[in-house]
Amino acid sequence: MQRHHLRLLIALIVVVIFSLTTVWEFAFEDLLIHGLLVEHGDVSLAQKWEFIGSATVSAAIAGIIFNWVGLQILAARKRAEERMRESKEQLFGLIDIATDAIISIDTNGIIRLFNQGAKAIFGHNAEDIIGEPLDLLLPERFRGGHGHHLQHFLQSPEASRLMNGRGAIHGLRKDGSEFPAEASISKLDLPTGTVLTVMLRDITERQRVEDALLAAKEEAELSNRAKSEFLAGMSHELRTPLNAIIGFSEVMNKESLGPVGSPRYREYAGDIHASGKHLLALINDILDISKIEAHKVELDEEEVELAGIVRSCLTMIKERAHAGGIALIADGITNCRWWRSIAYGAGL
Repeated sequence: MQRHHLRLLIALIVVVIFSLTTVWEFAFEDLLIHGLLVEHGDVSLAQKWEFIGSATVSAAIAGIIFNWVGLQILAARKRAEERMRESKEQLFGLIDIATDAIISIDTNGIIRLFNQGAKAIFGHNAEDIIGEPLDLLLPERFRGGHGHHLQHFLQSPEASRLMNGRGAIHGLRKDGSEFPAEASISKLDLPTGTVLTVMLRDITERQRVEDALLAAKEEAELSNRAKSEFLAGMSHELRTPLNAIIGFSEVMNKESLGPVGSPRYREYAGDIHASGKHLLALINDILDISKIEAHKVELDEEEVELAGIVRSCLTMIKERAHAGGIALIADGITNCRWWRSIAYGAGL
């Protein structure tokens, strides 16, 4: 309103000056009015006042236009200032309600801005902490090198930097408790000086989850090692009596110590031998799994006879299939061969 009154006063002054100037012009009739209004003869008083009235009206109109233009300029400027104010309020509102801590400091490390997120994390009120050094938010053991890092960042060409680059960082709450954090710092050069902004997040919960996952992983690895050791021990224990069964059944099948009597006994001895070999292969597979989990294996390939494997499988399941009324037939596999990978490794 003061600017509006000022421009109105200027317009009135212009009108008065223009009117007075017009009157003084008539004092120099031969120089100005005589030359402008008539070519010869005197100018009547009515003509003079008519000219003065016209000039005054013109000056008034010019003043009104001038004042209107000024008012429009002032209104536009006021609207721009209002938009700027609203934009600033919105920006500060967004900063204030952010869940992360946003803290602005000057080049001396003095806190100039402290949002609600920082209050929730550190426990300090903004009015209490603004104007205090940032070191109050750091554990004692980190305060010594903080100033050096701050000055180094101010002198560097970087506009922003992660503060976790030199290792884990911790914050200090108002109650004296510490918490792990991740943070970044940025700088903005303004005409009034450089402003540094720290954005910090409390990662206590994330650290707890990561620690729990690491502990669970270590526990699982320990359990897995225990399982592997158990399987290896049991496999070794089973192989000893199994080798005896395989050996004696082979002696009986070959009748090395004399005839066993009925051919059916020799067939049974052969089945016992084949089943023992199969069980030994399973035990060896268990040992191989343990070696694989211990990263102590090398894979190799060898050719095996598919027909022999099929016959061995038929031998093991033919009695159960016969009891269930199922006929097992294997034809056309006499000369079939395939490749398999064999795991070799050092003993556990």
